[in-house]
Amino acid sequence: MTRLLIHDLRQVATPSGRGAPLRGPELDNVDVLEDAYVLVEDGAISDVGQMRELGPLGDDVDELDEAKSGYGLDRETELASLRAIRGAGGVPTWLGAHAVPPEFDDADPYLDFALAEVLPEAARVAEAADVFLERGAFDAKQARRYLEACRAAGLVLRMHGDQFTEAGAIPLALELGVRSVDHLEATSEAGIRTLAGSGVSAVLLPASALFLGRPMPPARAFVAAGAAVALATDFNPGSAFTESLPLVCSLACTQLMLTPSEALAACTVNAAHVLGRADRKGRIAPGYDADLLLLDVPDWRYLAYHLGGDLGIDPIVGGRRALP
Repeated sequence: MTRLLIHDLRQVATPSGRGAPLRGPELDNVDVLEDAYVLVEDGAISDVGQMRELGPLGDDVDELDEAKSGYGLDRETELASLRAIRGAGGVPTWLGAHAVPPEFDDADPYLDFALAEVLPEAARVAEAADVFLERGAFDAKQARRYLEACRAAGLVLRMHGDQFTEAGAIPLALELGVRSVDHLEATSEAGIRTLAGSGVSAVLLPASALFLGRPMPPARAFVAAGAAVALATDFNPGSAFTESLPLVCSLACTQLMLTPSEALAACTVNAAHVLGRADRKGRIAPGYDADLLLLDVPDWRYLAYHLGGDLGIDPIVGGRRALP
């Protein structure tokens, strides 16, 4: 057995409870332990508590991210991207309907190619499929065709929608049982209510809205309506060239008007729910994977408070330090 003790922590902060996704008032509840430790055994958290509760452990104790394709859109580049994501331990999603490549006249011939030539192999590598339903990309009919084919191939469904206009993303998401919809900057009050009453998660991407100079997604309205809200960086070369989740948490609090507790839950347990892993990821609690973020700060809320600052981040992945 491999054991790791992370001790003398000023605070351990994690979303309260055990359920997922968190909605409404539950999203704002965080458990904080002062002067704490986390004990890891074989890559999983076995105990969390305060230092005064820690007994002798013996001599055998050491002390001390989903990605999508959709940027190549030819067969080999798409498959290479998916294999690289899986090889790095990520959750590969085939965003095969992101844009129409210039060698195709319109979306339908491209979908003919993608579904016939790429999907069979992509379904062996990816866990999910995604489509950008928006004017200038793929309309609702084309998105339906793509998603139904991907579902038949065994992939979980996701969508990009309501980034610039409401073009039917939310009704289609509910009809097809899509796991999540990304963006939602242009979602109306009626769309917010519809999504909130469903099992579809709202993945908000404030860095993308900032980068493009677009209105921020209506996060407070989604939370008030009871939607399952998650946060992500949307790291990509075109509209959100940042991999900084702390920056996203800062934007969530200062621009989306979420509380630090809501931002923490949205980028941990609710994000894990979107990826189908909330039973073992997203919380610092016994039985969960030992994926932790150690911060050299006075208080856990510096994650959102220190905009773009050096937080002294030391990630632990599967019970092992991820940085040299």
